Amino acid sequence: MHCFHRLLAGFAALALIALLVTSTREGLNSARAADTVRITVEPNILVTQDIDAPHTETSLATDAANPRRLLGAVTTFARTGQGLYDKPQASLDGGYTWADSTVPESREGSGDPQTAYGITGTSYFVTLNNKYGMLFYRSIDGGITWKKPLALGHCDHEQIAIDRTSGPHRGRVYITAEHILPKSRRLQGDRVLELWRSDNDGRSFTSRVLESGHVAADKPFADGGLAAEGLAVLSDGSLVAGVVRYVTERDFPYERFYTTVSRDGGNTFGPERKSVDLNFGGQSKMMDHQLAVQHGDMTRSFSLSVLAADTDKKSPYRDRLYVVYGVISANNSRLDTIYSIDRGRSWSAPVGVVSGAGGGTDFQPAIATNARGEVGILYYHAPADNSNNRFHVYVTVSLDGGKSWLPSARVSSRSSLPHARGNMLPMGFYTQSSKKELSASVISANSRWPEGGDYIGFSADASGVFHALWPDSRTGTYQLYAARVNVAGPPMPSAEGPIQLVNDKLQLIFDPSRYDASAGDFIFPIRLRNVSKGVIYGPLTTTLKGTVDKYIIAEHRKRVPYVIRNAANGQRGPGATFDYTTALGGTGRLSPGALTDAVEWRVHLSDPTRLDTFQFHLDAHGRYSAP
Repeated sequence: MHCFHRLLAGFAALALIALLVTSTREGLNSARAADTVRITVEPNILVTQDIDAPHTETSLATDAANPRRLLGAVTTFARTGQGLYDKPQASLDGGYTWADSTVPESREGSGDPQTAYGITGTSYFVTLNNKYGMLFYRSIDGGITWKKPLALGHCDHEQIAIDRTSGPHRGRVYITAEHILPKSRRLQGDRVLELWRSDNDGRSFTSRVLESGHVAADKPFADGGLAAEGLAVLSDGSLVAGVVRYVTERDFPYERFYTTVSRDGGNTFGPERKSVDLNFGGQSKMMDHQLAVQHGDMTRSFSLSVLAADTDKKSPYRDRLYVVYGVISANNSRLDTIYSIDRGRSWSAPVGVVSGAGGGTDFQPAIATNARGEVGILYYHAPADNSNNRFHVYVTVSLDGGKSWLPSARVSSRSSLPHARGNMLPMGFYTQSSKKELSASVISANSRWPEGGDYIGFSADASGVFHALWPDSRTGTYQLYAARVNVAGPPMPSAEGPIQLVNDKLQLIFDPSRYDASAGDFIFPIRLRNVSKGVIYGPLTTTLKGTVDKYIIAEHRKRVPYVIRNAANGQRGPGATFDYTTALGGTGRLSPGALTDAVEWRVHLSDPTRLDTFQFHLDAHGRYSAP
């Protein structure tokens, strides 16, 4: 008996220690929240530069061992004849520059891209191919080249997670996806949620049915669909799967988000536990919203739900689950969040995201956590104004485990205009041949993904920096943009000392340029890259010195009269100044290897056919801090 009481006393002491440790950790984060904490956004980086065609639906992964390695993917209309397809996008310098690649099987068309990194640094790329089904690719050079894929079967909306614990399943790759069974008599098919597992770095997989659409604890969802919505491995190796159950055969007003947990590596799962009901008014109402968005009213947009878990052992909110979801009203929607501290057994009351710009609609969320326990949400905001036809990208962060959210910071440097010429580009999508007929579907980005896709990319790297990767339609065509997001204390002081010439510390980088035929103007979006080892601070300006060099003069080529249309100081020739200070982004500085946002130079030539006689010769001035 005394031994039993001593055992109880020991358990009580351990519980008290755990409580004190947790309280201390949360107290440290609360103190951090009490300080002047800022969300700072670095310049927007244009990722896709292949063609003026839509790029939609993105995913993003960060390498847990190397903060410089990022792997994204996007569904692109770049093959303008027939068949949209997925392309991986890799960065090896922390998101400042990107390289894309194309896998041979993409010629059959594909969609729903997902990316991840294995524990040894292997890059994973998963895509749903029209012909071959779900294909799993491996890369050992950071996503530049890819091995021959594995075909894992036909399914929808796959999710991927990696076991990074020190447990028995360390390194295991998990994938969940909704699978429609063949030979079904039902119009929408019989559906199951399937689980794939690999214990050899993705070289082979086994699979099993995780849940069936026939069996549901709640009657409205029996014989319905069940979508994979989030997948995470907790600090002890437990696997948490997010499941959204929905009704397929009739117009039903809501879906239901569940989580289910496996403690044995996916062999068995516990009961599905309800997280939240997703009320959208039914399929017919959702189609009304979709039609309004297709016609350019972005305030009628709605959102999928997203699950994330804090899986870092050092985090004060270790193993906390988060769900962000849309709440639709008559003419707009907002974003709410909930969290669970007991692996989905119970959930907090909803907490609203602090919207970026007052009235309007918040939609298209993505959620991620970092090693400090900070939770970030990336989302779109469509302001309610006279046009309703645009949106911006915002981010917010919670420092207290989802109990409250910081005021949102704007990520995108320009508004997106989705209902525009580029996104109306038509494409043959899916073709079939039979004795009865030849058939084909056609599609455009505006008709299928007017919001730029069903999801966007967001992740945190090993240093705690959040990375955003989103389809942006600032030019009227969805292109992929990236930005680094930092959560920091009070503003860092600028470099002291005089403003000086920094020509040898910078490089000019051009985004895709264009010609405005109606005005006869060339438009050059120009960035500045820091090629030095020091840091450059604002004010940062460039001044045009001239437009020809000694070789043009020596060749006696006739100079073409020109006019600079949009200099900051109004000068139309030599002396025209462009201010890059705001293009430094929220940090106000340019680190080694970093780029500014693009500043557009508008140049008019009296004879536009003689562009080869025009050059940029500039001086750049800023403050420089040597390493």
